[in-house]
Amino acid sequence: MTASKGGISFSAASGENPDKDFSGNENSGKPRMGMMSMAVSNEYSDLEEDDDEAEDEIDGIDDNDAENGSFGTPPYLKNQAQAGIGSNRKIVKNESNSNLEHNSMISQYGIGAKLLLGMGYKEGQGLGTRKNGISVPIETKLRPQGLGVGGIRERSTKHENDQSSDEEKPKTVTFSKPSYDLFAVIDDLERAGVPVPLHYKELSDSLSAGQTTLEVEQVYTKLSKVLTEVILIDEKAKALRLEIGHIETSLASDKTEQASVESLVNRLKVMGDNLGVTNMTSLLEDLVGEPYSMLPDIQSIFVSYAKAHVTWLFSSIDETAIHTLLQWAVLYRNLATQHLSTVLTPWDSMMLQLLKQAYSEYKGENTGPAYDLRFWLDSPVIIDSPLVEQIAVDETVIPKVKEIIALWDLSSGFDSRILEYLSEYAWDDSLRRHVVDIVADKYQAVFSQFWLDLASLENAWAHYEHEMKPVLEHFCQMGAILIAQYHEKRVDSLKQVMISKLVRFCQETPTDRLLDNLSMILDLQYSFGIVSLMQLEMLMLFTVLNPMIRHLRRLLEVGENPLPLFHTWQAQLASLSRKYPDMEALLLWYTNTAISDMHSFRKNRTFAVPLPSYNHDENPESELELLIQSEGKDNHASTYAFAALDLIVTFKDVVQQLCVQNNAVFQSTLHRDANMNEIWEIKFMDGKTTQCFISGDVLWVHEGLDFVPIDVTELLEFH
Repeated sequence: MTASKGGISFSAASGENPDKDFSGNENSGKPRMGMMSMAVSNEYSDLEEDDDEAEDEIDGIDDNDAENGSFGTPPYLKNQAQAGIGSNRKIVKNESNSNLEHNSMISQYGIGAKLLLGMGYKEGQGLGTRKNGISVPIETKLRPQGLGVGGIRERSTKHENDQSSDEEKPKTVTFSKPSYDLFAVIDDLERAGVPVPLHYKELSDSLSAGQTTLEVEQVYTKLSKVLTEVILIDEKAKALRLEIGHIETSLASDKTEQASVESLVNRLKVMGDNLGVTNMTSLLEDLVGEPYSMLPDIQSIFVSYAKAHVTWLFSSIDETAIHTLLQWAVLYRNLATQHLSTVLTPWDSMMLQLLKQAYSEYKGENTGPAYDLRFWLDSPVIIDSPLVEQIAVDETVIPKVKEIIALWDLSSGFDSRILEYLSEYAWDDSLRRHVVDIVADKYQAVFSQFWLDLASLENAWAHYEHEMKPVLEHFCQMGAILIAQYHEKRVDSLKQVMISKLVRFCQETPTDRLLDNLSMILDLQYSFGIVSLMQLEMLMLFTVLNPMIRHLRRLLEVGENPLPLFHTWQAQLASLSRKYPDMEALLLWYTNTAISDMHSFRKNRTFAVPLPSYNHDENPESELELLIQSEGKDNHASTYAFAALDLIVTFKDVVQQLCVQNNAVFQSTLHRDANMNEIWEIKFMDGKTTQCFISGDVLWVHEGLDFVPIDVTELLEFH
């Protein structure tokens, strides 16, 4: 409801045009409040609205009436005006002084005073028909949210500046005195059972609303302190009563436990010490029932009585024993329902000790502890199987595996128990890796020691076949696969150790046993892949074949007959050529080289065919191990470095090999042409000869009075 020029008007209902009232007037530009917004005001809303209305009424001037020289009519006189009792203007003039008094009362007491004045009340009179009621309104104060007892209420009023709305508005702050609710404190003390002196109650009853004296303030402070102490004492009393309750409960529990223990002791005395399995089962059933199951050490008591029989049942395993152990384990589970999974139960601890004892006494091969432990871990006899398995692996299985590896004879084959232990249990990866490292160390020690032992033996090949080949077979089939699962690079490392020891062994081998070394080298590549094809060729050239030719040349130089040794070598090389067809060309080349050396030395006392070399060295002894380990990958090697599987050192060797394969002799003439090219002579099977020289990778053959270049494949057709 709002006031307008034409009288009283009502705001639009829900669903109507909010910009129009029932009188048809437009409320243009004025913000309107919702019903909830109007109903819920802040703590100062009543006072601010009253102040605004009081200021309007003090002004007493309506905009339209001011233009006509008239004053507005106060709300509580409008009814009289509308009833015809004089005019509005006259009433305002006659009672202007009364309005000022009313406005001062309204500004002090708010809407309540306004309503009373509208009903004819006069300031200073008492209420009621006899006017003997209270003359001063009961003072009420709305505390701001969060303001405590005795707090000072702060209120700020804002005054708008008529000249500029952008300027900062001045603020005035007023403070209200703290109130002392003496009645509430006395009431709280009496509720707590604390007697309050009568004169304090009388002082509280005699106080008017908002009245505060020094005596009231002192009494209020004193009683408030007493009330605080009473509250603290009451809280301490509650805590003491709670503690007493706990003590009484603990005493009752101790009495019950003592009675249970006495009952159990009396029963055990009656049953005696030598209990059979049946009586023991009956006793254990009683222990898991009331009242014994509530004893704090009942699990240990249960195990202490069952242990003697469990040890006997464990050592004499049969169907009846397993059934009894299972029955007792089920009974024990009723006691271990709240047990932590990080600590062994007494029952599992007992079973683990029995399993450890079985491991220490076991001496079998393929059955026994490995299978027994798995059987018990999978059975319901173990309460916490994962925890028992973890501890068993750490304390029992790993020491057993280490013992097996230490006693393992690799020449007898791979010990399958190692794989059984690794696959049977839930190992941590770090533990598995540790065990695999031990296996790899075992292989490395055998590989290193074998070549050292072989150096002192006569028949190296026979020892290799009986001792090393079985080790290499299970290493390639099982050991390398197992090691590669956890250490892939370790397998390559083991091969490098073997190659390194092999190189040193071959370099120290006497010349009469070189072909045994050749057989072992070929077997390492073709049977086991221990050496690569590149490494195989380097080992054959520099540790076996080149040394054979050099030894043959030394025999020729000292005048000894090399034919017996040559025939022995020729037969063995022919046998290896048939066994390893890929090596036939290389072995044949060295056979022909030996023949050519013997023919050339008898005729010219020279050796026409150079041997394969590395950096112009036919015996790179100091660099050989590194060269083989790197598989010949040396970017600084000379042009005489050989090519893998080609058996050729230089282009001259290509020509020389082609001649040997076709029974032609390629030999030096010990002459050079004008350009210092070395002149070579080729003798064919039909007795014809021709001279040639090699420049770079081009073969120049003598034709007529000059040399002409030809393709090496045309050499045999040229003559």
